[in-house]
Amino acid sequence: MQRQKSLFYKKIKCHCGQNFKFQKERKHNCYICSNYANYRKCARFVVQEELLLEFIKRYCEDKKIEFKNNNEFINSILNYIYIREDNSIDFVYHDKSYQVYSSNLIKYTTNE
Repeated sequence: MQRQKSLFYKKIKCHCGQNFKFQKERKHNCYICSNYANYRKCARFVVQEELLLEFIKRYCEDKKIEFKNNNEFINSILNYIYIREDNSIDFVYHDKSYQVYSSNLIKYTTNE
C-alpha cells in the first residue's frame, strides 16, 4: 500500500531554500522547515495545515471556486507557498494571483 502524500507535499518553500515537511504536533497536522527539522540550520517556524487550508478557502470564495480538501484540488490551484524570513506567508496560485499574509496573519496584498 502506497502512503498518501501530505496535502502540501513540496508546496511550502522556506526563505532558506528548503521545503517544509509534514509532521504531527499535539494531534495537529503541521509543516516545519526541513532545514530546521534535520539540521537546526534555520528558524523554527511551524505552520498548521488548518491555517493554510483556511487561507485557501478564502481564495476559493473570492474566485467562486468550490473548495475541496484533497491533494488533487490543492495541486490544481496552488503553485507554491513561500515562508519569508519575517514569517509572513505568500500563496502563489496557478492563475498568477497571490495572497500575502503578514506574520500576524492579516492579509495585506492580493493580486487578481
